[in-house]
Order: sequence, then structure tokens, then C-alpha cells
Amino acid sequence: MADHPAALRTVGETLRQSAQLFEDLPNGRLDAEVLLAHVLSADRAELYRAPERTLSPPQSAHVDKLCRARAAGEPLAYLVGETEFWSLRLKITEDVLVPRPATETLVEHALRLADAEGYGSVIDLGTGSGAIAAALGHERKHLAITVTDYSARSLDVAKLNLRELGVDNVHCVRSDWLRPFARAQVDMIVCNPPYIDRHATETFDDALRFEPAAALFAEEHGMAAITQVAAAARTVLRPGGALVLEHGFDQQTAVTNLMRDLDYAAIGTARDLDGHPRICFAFTRAG
Repeated sequence: MADHPAALRTVGETLRQSAQLFEDLPNGRLDAEVLLAHVLSADRAELYRAPERTLSPPQSAHVDKLCRARAAGEPLAYLVGETEFWSLRLKITEDVLVPRPATETLVEHALRLADAEGYGSVIDLGTGSGAIAAALGHERKHLAITVTDYSARSLDVAKLNLRELGVDNVHCVRSDWLRPFARAQVDMIVCNPPYIDRHATETFDDALRFEPAAALFAEEHGMAAITQVAAAARTVLRPGGALVLEHGFDQQTAVTNLMRDLDYAAIGTARDLDGHPRICFAFTRAG
């Protein structure tokens, strides 16, 4: 970056310097474009239409600050305050997990099950930013969706996203997993629970230190929250209802065995875009 954060630079110069700083990042050039466009309140195309535009000293300093944070591993979504999920723009704060592409696989399979089984009601547990519920509610207006989160701040982010996206078939409840729900109440439960083994520190992505630990890490080799949700869901789901869970790429066997032990039926697995087993879906037994 510039020798002095307030140095006058053109858009083109700033973009080149930022991209060089991010050369080790998988999408370094794109990250540089997004950060600069964010500071300039412009779209990325404008950066190339007017590369000779000069940044003001405050703009230049702001770009430098964001670039240093991104180079240190801070997620892009936190730096610009938003991200895209299921082609929807979501507001993101440090109170919520940044939605991953793998979770779109959960949405895809939840929609398929809802259509195939004629489901009308869904609970999204630990909603965070509201990404899953927003995608489901946007795609299927007839679904009656309830989202829960233990964190009031997370729930505020979800409410904001649902409101700004115009998704009005979602009801928000602050709760600890399924505690307030009655027996045989809902057709489908979806959840992206914390599933990273809290003690396997050697496998941690360094960027995870910026995200809320409660949304990422679990005891019992990462299975504690999954076990709690799967056990409670059996009573809240109607007969023939479905539980759709995201899990770690190396947890397929453990999750499948858990579902079998809990007497779920028709247990299946879906793979994410990288080919890893990532989603488990299972049904309560009918009648």
C-alpha cells in the first residue's frame, strides 16, 4: 500500500496496490475490487470506467485500513457489512457467522423435500444472519417459517435481513434450540449447528478467530450440538417430518449412526460443491 495512508492515489493505482497485497488470497483481485468499491460507494464496474479518479485522503486511509484487515484474515463480509447468499444480499455483522456456499446445499435439499413431501411449516434453528430462512422464504412464499437463535444480537441481524428482503413469511423467536416448541408441531427442521471440534486446534482455519465461537465450535468431537438438535427434533417433528442438518466433511459416518440410533428413517446424505458429504437429511417414522 501507500507509504502514507493519506497519500493521494488514483483508483487504478490503489486497485493495483491492493491486489498485490492480496496476491496470496484465493480471490485477491476480487477482494481488492470489493473493498475499494465499498469505500467509494460505487459498483465494481465504475472502478474500470474511471481509473484516473483520485481518492480523497480519508478514502485512501479507509482503503488502507480495510486492506490491512483483510490481509490479516478478517472476512470480507465483516469489512463491508454484507455478503451474498442464494443470490440475496445479506447484512452481516460480527455477531453472526458468515454464510458459506456449502450451506446453499442445505437450502437446495430443504426445498426439494418441502416440494416432494408437501411440507408447509419449517423451523430454522440457530438462524444467525437469517440466511437459510431468507432463502427458503424467498423461494416458497407458502412456507410458514420460524427462526430461532439464542443470541438477541444475531436475531436482530436476521430480522433486519428478512425485513429488507421483503420475506414476510418468517417469525423470529429467541430460544435455546427447540426448548419452547410443542410435540409434533412442524413438518421440517433445518439447522447449520456448530460442528467443529473445539479441541482440534491444529485444523482451524485462522480466519475463524474473527467469527463467533458459539456458532462454530462444539464439544464431543464437534457432535454435541448435532446430537442435541437431532434428539430434540424427533418430538417436535410431525410423523413423516424431516430434519436437515449441515455437518463437517468428516462427520458423515458419525451423523448417520446418530440418526440411526435415534430411530430416524430414510437417512440420506448430500455433498457440497467441493464433493464433500455435508448435509444429512432424515425422517421421523410415519404413524
